[in-house]
Amino acid sequence: MKKTAIIILNYKGASDTIACLDSLRSVNGEDFEIFLVDNGSSDDSVPRLLRYIDDSSLKIHLVISPENVGFSAGNNLGIHAAKSISPDYFLFLNNDTIVQKDFLTHLRIALDRSPRIGFSVPLILFDEEPKRIWYAGGRIVFPFFRKVHLHYRKLLDSVPEQNTCTINYATGCCLFCSRQCLETVGIWDENFFLYSEDVEFSLRVIQAGFEILYEPHAVVFHKVSASAQRTNLLSDTYSMRNRLYVIDLYCTGWRRGIAHLYNLLQILCRVLKRDLSLMAVIRGIHLYRKHEMGRIQ
Repeated sequence: MKKTAIIILNYKGASDTIACLDSLRSVNGEDFEIFLVDNGSSDDSVPRLLRYIDDSSLKIHLVISPENVGFSAGNNLGIHAAKSISPDYFLFLNNDTIVQKDFLTHLRIALDRSPRIGFSVPLILFDEEPKRIWYAGGRIVFPFFRKVHLHYRKLLDSVPEQNTCTINYATGCCLFCSRQCLETVGIWDENFFLYSEDVEFSLRVIQAGFEILYEPHAVVFHKVSASAQRTNLLSDTYSMRNRLYVIDLYCTGWRRGIAHLYNLLQILCRVLKRDLSLMAVIRGIHLYRKHEMGRIQ
């Protein structure tokens, strides 16, 4: 049987991580090992996770980073550690998720349809409202470079019956990847640290000739509030800087101009609504122009 390396990051979230691991105990019919990366937690996460691992029937390898290296680099630590088992697949899974027992089988079958398929992604529902959609596939809309979660916040019963289909944006919340794809396109881009890394990864995979499949029979629940939550100054700064970076990576000529113009209009609207900090916008632009990527100091 082919083997999957499941990579989960923890950053001061042991309770969510343990709940996620508990849900993975119900997964059957698949050969997998878990590579749990603690991303520099300063709380009691590590001792709690060690106690859980000692008592668990799951195959869990704990990778401890001395500092928070961000989402991309944290996942890359997991990839490097997972090479010890020579997996056929990699699953990148948020620690604040709960999985259904057959989700991994559906993702694997979708991926195995063709060697041209690089990623497969599930239907993701709000954990607090398990009939409401958080992600039912995703699109990057060109030339505006607008990221869309399809059917976002709609009730599952209100959308047409969903079928497996090709998309161009895979969320990093739950992303199933073939080893062949990863060896071809490379690992996560560590320039981001936080936000937009899954957009870049998706576009890089498509640019390399692979496809991304949305598989609605694979179901995951995500612990995010169904009502939008305001972000803080630092996260807004990351979002602004990284969006500029990914636009310049994948847009050229007039398409780049349109993408930046649309991005600017979106920013102005959010600033006027006080949904985005002007200070974060200015700092994000400044950092990008100075080519200061990675973790913001």
